[in-house]
Amino acid sequence: MTSLSIGAVILLCLGPVSTFGNVVFPFSRGAAQNLSIYSPAVSRFLGPQVDDRLAPVVLPVYVFRGDTCNPDNIDEDVVRDRAIVIAGNRACSYTRRFVSLATKGAAAILDTPASDAQPGRYVHFRDGSESEWHRRHPMLLVELDCGLRAVDVIMKEADSPAGLTVRITIDSNEWIGTFAAWPYQVFVRWVPSIIFGIAGVAGAYFLAVHFLLINDRFVASTVEKRRTWRRRIASVVNGFVSGHLIALAFDTVASATMSVVIGVTGFYSTSNAPAWVTLFFTMQMSGWAFVATFVSSIVWVQRLERIIPRSRRRYCWRLISLLHGDHPRVTIVACLVFFLLEVAIDIWYATWQNWRSRWFPFAPLVAGIFALLELILGANFLVGTGRYLYEVSKTTIDQRDTAVHRVLRRIWWCALLIGLSMMLYVVCGVAMIAFYKWAFRPTGWTVVWGTGSIARATGCLARVFVFQPRPRRRARQQHLTIQGKSDSLRMRSTSEA
Repeated sequence: MTSLSIGAVILLCLGPVSTFGNVVFPFSRGAAQNLSIYSPAVSRFLGPQVDDRLAPVVLPVYVFRGDTCNPDNIDEDVVRDRAIVIAGNRACSYTRRFVSLATKGAAAILDTPASDAQPGRYVHFRDGSESEWHRRHPMLLVELDCGLRAVDVIMKEADSPAGLTVRITIDSNEWIGTFAAWPYQVFVRWVPSIIFGIAGVAGAYFLAVHFLLINDRFVASTVEKRRTWRRRIASVVNGFVSGHLIALAFDTVASATMSVVIGVTGFYSTSNAPAWVTLFFTMQMSGWAFVATFVSSIVWVQRLERIIPRSRRRYCWRLISLLHGDHPRVTIVACLVFFLLEVAIDIWYATWQNWRSRWFPFAPLVAGIFALLELILGANFLVGTGRYLYEVSKTTIDQRDTAVHRVLRRIWWCALLIGLSMMLYVVCGVAMIAFYKWAFRPTGWTVVWGTGSIARATGCLARVFVFQPRPRRRARQQHLTIQGKSDSLRMRSTSEA
């Protein structure tokens, strides 16, 4: 068997390697001789780009095992005029690594993959320090589209006495076209941003009305001489700590924030904000949504208790009482866990710590955890809401045109939307695990994140409208009626005395 055929057999075992790539190793006598790797520029702000139409560059490969985030630890004589494969610390931004090696005279950086994700997704990323110097510097910064075993072959041959030489020509970045295309801009950027925006505006309006209703109840139930500001504020605070207003506040803040973030950043498709902003909000404030869903389910279960005594509950309801708010301390701890888990993951993303780590891909693991939480909390919400709607509809079966049924119909439609959004979000999370290679390629990325973002935004919108307040005029009339009855009773008791 010839060396060429042996190399071909080895190549088939190396994992995904593009056959149309422009990074090759022409003088290799080992397995690397048959590698042809697709390698676009990492960032449009750093170094030469494909549009510069540079001639192919031939360089010796050097495996650097030091700290590329600290230029003081880089020996200029070692990296000068070489193509650097980073095997040491790189838990910092591309810009910082670029500057560290460029100032020491390196000729190129071959950024190796951490997974099977197609390279070039961070083409619009910047940390805010980029300038014309970074863009015009001649050092190449390309990302290799190859499997981890192929990287091991490259590093092994580069460390051998014979060394390894690479010929680099920058490939066009397929992600640039994907990000600019109308499907991505419509379904990943603008539709979720608009839905989040509607939810944020509606939630803010509903919160304002709820506060006015709380104040109206305070005025109706308190004589004028006792309406001090301290009592008024205490009344508002006591009303706010009710579960439905907490859930509404969480969804309002999360929706308004995500509307701005997705609209401005374009979810990886623009450079309008520093990279850490996009990375921090990659999970789209899911922790806030988990808290809102959890608290909302508790609200409906507590309302159901007014209709169904605990003795009539099924055993399975008692078994999962922890999800129903029966233990306040557990409820508070659970909300903190949901919230802090997402914040910790956001910080992990934003500080670049998960970038290029050579262990089980971090993103699919996070997707699986969040999909499981969404399934548990969403199902709990749907069970509580559905049971409440069923019991209330039985008690008002002959009053189809009443305000109660209008409210029930609205809540039913909102619960249906929440159920559909939950199902789509879980499907997207499973897809990122089961079809990892596809989900982190341009087409799969557009489908998964477009569907997931719309599902997340729709769920927030539906939860906001679940707690839509009744019209203030109707509530005020009820308060006046109640106040009038109480005044008449008070006058009657006074006259009898």
